[in-house]
Amino acid sequence: MVQEGDCKITSRLPIEWQGLMKQLLMSLERGNIWFIEETSSKYGSQPVWYKLLQALIKCEPCIVEDKLVFKPIFLLLPEMLQERLLEFLQYQSYLIPDQDIKEFIIGLMKHTDVHSNLYQQLRCLFRKTKLEEDLFTEVETVLKPRAIDTCPEKAESPTEEMIEIGSQESVIILDDDDDDGEPAQKKRKTKKDCSELQEKDDCQTVSMETSDKIHTSTNVVENDDKHIDESSLKVIDGKEALVYKIKEIWQNCIHDQANEGLSEISKLSLKEIEVFCKMIDFDSMSDDSIELVCQHLSGVSDSLSYSSAVCILTFVLGHRILQLSQNASRKLLGAITVVSQNFPKQTVESVLVPCMMQDEVPSFQIEILCKTLKDCLSATTRGYFIQKVLQNNFILTEHKITILQTVVDSGCDLSYNVFSSLLQCLNEASVSMAKNLKFGKLLFALVNKHSKLFDQELKIKAEQIIDKHNTFLKKSIQSSLNKLKFV
Repeated sequence: MVQEGDCKITSRLPIEWQGLMKQLLMSLERGNIWFIEETSSKYGSQPVWYKLLQALIKCEPCIVEDKLVFKPIFLLLPEMLQERLLEFLQYQSYLIPDQDIKEFIIGLMKHTDVHSNLYQQLRCLFRKTKLEEDLFTEVETVLKPRAIDTCPEKAESPTEEMIEIGSQESVIILDDDDDDGEPAQKKRKTKKDCSELQEKDDCQTVSMETSDKIHTSTNVVENDDKHIDESSLKVIDGKEALVYKIKEIWQNCIHDQANEGLSEISKLSLKEIEVFCKMIDFDSMSDDSIELVCQHLSGVSDSLSYSSAVCILTFVLGHRILQLSQNASRKLLGAITVVSQNFPKQTVESVLVPCMMQDEVPSFQIEILCKTLKDCLSATTRGYFIQKVLQNNFILTEHKITILQTVVDSGCDLSYNVFSSLLQCLNEASVSMAKNLKFGKLLFALVNKHSKLFDQELKIKAEQIIDKHNTFLKKSIQSSLNKLKFV
């Protein structure tokens, strides 16, 4: 049983994130420094965001005023740590998948008073994403503010509140507050399908009923990638002239003018770099400009930290590739080639993995991924690509088999654990892919090219996949597997 406010609750979080919690207990700045140090190494990588966010919204039983309640681990952390952790997530939001942020917010909203500071912080975190639905309008419609002064008859006995969003439920037992006379919440169970939220516009008018009056408010969700407010400008205060000078050179493709101010980018903090990228507005630039940008960035590759490079490349190429609706131009392909050679792992995280994680990867994006993975990256980096994809709960589809086949055929360095996870991923898709010849070719290549990684346990995993396979390659795959010898 967990006691509320017990700092040992951080031990329930993934071990790779516990160092962050220790630093945030001292200060937000130390937390950000910890993250930069973790990810800035040439051979380093980011801890998995999904594991942290899912662990934070996992409900644990605890005792509050002699009552058994279930609260997310996040709410069991010290209040100061909660605030700093949310600020940290806002600061690093450009690195976190939007869907993971959405699930985290949904997991906390149903436990949060709409008038609380925590609720407002969740709003700010949501605005950092590119999601267009207004989660908070939907929740506020369910959780209408309690009318304390106008509805005194509602303050009666200890009650429960149960709210269900999607398939998750939680029960919170609340007592009457004898000191201030605020009424307890009445027991109610409300079901909301998260899919309903996806059809909401950016601007919505919501009616909230309090007593006999109806108050109307308008909630506007803006695209934060395009919007630069005064607070953001203050982050880069005094450097605006430098930013606009660099922008002019890139936007007008001035090849013969040395970009002397570019070295200053490496001295910017992550927050400053994010504002810098928004001010430059790479999305509005031509492919010729983007190629020049990538050439200039390659010139300062040694001085850019890992996290800074991931941030910049996300704005320069990540968004552009995801939004492609036709084959990439020669200039754009040239830009990808340049950065993948100078920022191999950063290109994997900012461009290749986000494309791979789409439900369906368009054919012109598949061409980009296959060309980059085959021609521009080393076997080690191709193995890193597989690792990062699997860490993001990858689901195999027929179109994505082509990309994995390219990686395997080109050669990739896989650790035992990554290879085991890959086989598990193939096993989960094996039923739907039972008659898929591409799937059979991929499995055949894995058995032959990575035979040294197999032991008895992995052989059993592979046999489980083969048993469900039903193409002419089945016997060949089984024969190759039977030839393996273990020490």
